[in-house]
Formats: sequence, C-alpha cells, structure tokens
Amino acid sequence: DYDITDDLGFKANVGHNYQYYRASQNAAGGSGILTPGIYQIWNLSQPTTPLELDNKTYSTNKHAVFANLDFDYKGYLFLNATGRNEWSSVLGEGNRSYFYPSVGLSFVPTKAFGFGGDILNYMRIFGNYTKTANATAIGAYNVQDLVAVPDGYPMNGVISFIPERRPTDSAIKPEKIIRKELGLALGFFKDRVTLNGSVYQDDTEDLITRRTVSRTSGLVNRLVNIGELVNKGVDADINIQAIKTKDFNWNIGAS
Repeated sequence: DYDITDDLGFKANVGHNYQYYRASQNAAGGSGILTPGIYQIWNLSQPTTPLELDNKTYSTNKHAVFANLDFDYKGYLFLNATGRNEWSSVLGEGNRSYFYPSVGLSFVPTKAFGFGGDILNYMRIFGNYTKTANATAIGAYNVQDLVAVPDGYPMNGVISFIPERRPTDSAIKPEKIIRKELGLALGFFKDRVTLNGSVYQDDTEDLITRRTVSRTSGLVNRLVNIGELVNKGVDADINIQAIKTKDFNWNIGAS
C-alpha cells in the first residue's frame, strides 16, 4: 500500500496458494449371514472379493501464484488488474499450467467534475474484462489409461479387465470463461435511492462435457472439450432507504 504521488495511490497483493486433497475408500460386504443378528464380515458365507468392491486411494494437488494491483487517481479514477497462474495435477502433462487475467476500470464523474447535487449525488461508470479457468469436472487420474473389472468377474477365480467405459480425453484442457461487462451506478438524494445496472456477455471456451459415442465401441461416453457457449444478460437493482432515523432504518430493494 503505497502513495506514488499525492494524487496517485497504489496497492499490491501477491501470493501463493497450495491445495492438496487425499481420499481413501475401503469397502467390505458379501451375502449369506451364518448367525442371524451378527453383522460382521467374518459371519458371511460368501464375502465379496476385494476386486468386486470399489476400494481406492487417490490424491490431487493444485498450485497457484497470483497478483492483484490497484491504482487510484484522486479518488475518482480506479484501475484494477489481476493475474493468476495455476498448475493442476488432474490435467495431462502438457496442459497442467494455465493463466487467467482480469482488468477493470471505473470512473466517478461526480467527484471528478464536482457536479453532484441534492438530487444526483453520485455516479460511477465501470467496465470489466475477466477471464477464469477451471478443471473441476476432471477427477484424479482420469486422463490416464484406466481399466476396470467387468460385471460378472472374477468368475471361477479368473480375473478379466476392460478399458474404462467413461474415459477422459488425455489432452483435455481447462474450461475458460471470459466476461465482458459495462455498468453504471447512481446515487440520488444523498444515497437514499441507489441504482446499479450492467450489461454483460460470458463466452465459455473449451467447454468440458461428456460426449456420447456408439455403444458398439464399448464406451458409454467420453469427457472432452467440445463447443462454445455465449451468455448475454442485464443485471439491475434498486435500493430505497424509505425510513432513516437515529434508531431505525427501513430499506426496500429489488433486482
């Protein structure tokens, strides 16, 4: 937090984030209770073999470095810029690193030009460009070539394996969302009435979804990057401070 000049302020925040997740699952079961009322594995005539159960241990981790920069010029012009780079273990080796930035600019003309009055006391115009990325739909080791024990096996002590029927593309990339936004904030009657509105467009790239395939291939579906999405909209809200006294406030809002 540093004042570059009397008119220009500067704030910076830099850091590192590390997330580690580990889970272990052990199951046991079977059929044929030998002594009624004793629900223990050793009291089963036909305990389920480990290969027929979903026993697993897995872990994932994610590193990130990030920075946030804020500039303030005379309290009426503001610039914010951020950047974040992540490394995720659930992605393939060539796609584990991904970067996403954002930048925002806002201007308060009522303070810059001093035209705020009793009716319109505050005005702020702002614009934002943000980019985010995520790989939350991808599980641990999903990009690896995995096999599974098919239904009905082991059979007579024989074990068989088949390829994973719902595989993940080994070259899958993070899903990215880009938002572009323009907005206006107004305050009337000493902020007794405030109005905020914005128009935005969200562009989703490398959408992560499951794509169905022919059952004759032996697969059910495949997790891939496919298609793009465009979402446009308007956000608006109004807040009215209907009653304001020393002991009681009543606010009415709608969005």
